[in-house]
Amino acid sequence: MFSAKPSHVRVWRPIALAAAFALHGWWTPPVRADAPDGPGPAAALLGRGRALMDAQKYDAAVTAGLQAVALRPDLADAYLLVAAARMRMGEPGRALPTFREAARLEPTRVEAHYGAAAAHAELQEFESAIAAYRRVLALAPDHAAAHQDVGVAHSHLKQYAAATESYIRAMSLDPTDPSPHYNLGRVHRAQGLFDAAAAAFTRAIELDPDFADAYAALGALYLDWDRLDESVDAFMKADARAPDRAGTHHGLAQAYARLELDEPALAAYLRAIELRADYSDAHYGIARLYMSLGQEEEAQAAMTTFEALRRTDPLLAKATLQAKAHPEDAESHNYLGAVHAARGRHDLAAAAYRKAIAVAPEMAAAYHNLGVALGKLGDLASAIDAYGEAIARDAQLPASHNNLAMLCAADEDALDDAAEHAEIATRLRPGSANYHDTLAWVRLRRGEFDRAEAAARLAVELAPDDAAFRDTLAQILAERAR
Repeated sequence: MFSAKPSHVRVWRPIALAAAFALHGWWTPPVRADAPDGPGPAAALLGRGRALMDAQKYDAAVTAGLQAVALRPDLADAYLLVAAARMRMGEPGRALPTFREAARLEPTRVEAHYGAAAAHAELQEFESAIAAYRRVLALAPDHAAAHQDVGVAHSHLKQYAAATESYIRAMSLDPTDPSPHYNLGRVHRAQGLFDAAAAAFTRAIELDPDFADAYAALGALYLDWDRLDESVDAFMKADARAPDRAGTHHGLAQAYARLELDEPALAAYLRAIELRADYSDAHYGIARLYMSLGQEEEAQAAMTTFEALRRTDPLLAKATLQAKAHPEDAESHNYLGAVHAARGRHDLAAAAYRKAIAVAPEMAAAYHNLGVALGKLGDLASAIDAYGEAIARDAQLPASHNNLAMLCAADEDALDDAAEHAEIATRLRPGSANYHDTLAWVRLRRGEFDRAEAAARLAVELAPDDAAFRDTLAQILAERAR
């Protein structure tokens, strides 16, 4: 048996960091003409770094920026490049001090303060974000994006009067931007001002007819308002503009369910879960729908899944934030992977384990956990490689030997390797019934019936109440009797 050890809410819409920088001409120009050495090697590195950013090669962009910093430690542009790339990589915890250094070098550099504010916001440090946005606005009072984004920070803190003031100011400065209208609509909805919310969302859509989030927000508002046909229409328009968003299908399912359109509701819930397997609210909704349809077994299964996910929702939020705040800490990524795995999101778990390995290439536990995740995803060849890397770093990991034995046992040409690893696992942990069961299975595959029976009987002796181990023994006895 495999061993796993060692281990419809819409977001507020800030302005994208790169877009905000572009408003101030930062994103593409090389080092400015007044640089002490003029357009030299550091300028060339910055130009290369920005090209890499455009190509979404953020690691390489960071490298180019750091090389520029080494040549010119007084160059704010170089720090801004590194920080912006780290933000794109989902590492606001590393970006923040780099933005701060750019601001220290050039205290009047708007982009540095704006970037620091965005990093604070991404880390959910909203009071600090507000303070940094205020520094931006002290330097550039007509910075529409900063007014809009400080409103987002106030919104997260439920400071709705301040948020409303900021959004209205952003609208006056940039009448073409739909984002402050969308965010203002969310503030109105949170305060129960449904007419005002509908007007704000509608205005956002007028400004950007393809604004899927605004349609989805309007759909959710109509749900609150019990205007169900209009809710369905709004969610359908959101899906047409941004297909296959789990939240949109969840909203549709809720509207259909309240309209007593059971088949479309069920299909929409299932689609939401297909798109995001750990969507706890969707599992809850489908459990209630199954119950109303008299499908008690399906309802109980869905409710059990919901309860398991809801228990880990806070753990996921905490682990995600920890990994963002400390991207240089391999244990943070490894823990995030473990939380994703516990929620059945083995794709996300594998991505987190790979980040842990990138930070700490000698971390055997991360390789083991990656092997487990890849096995769950059906990528058995890569799982074998991962277990091998784990063992190369720590030969005393019985779980890696055990799991590698199980995978090798599926290949007739690798049965010797399977036996070797299964035997090592039982030597390292002789009291594990699971590992003796694996050894029994491997020996059965090799046609060693007596030795397979001995291992299986030991597994049953160690765990007499486990039916799976008794089944293995029964299978061995049956195979030998043929």
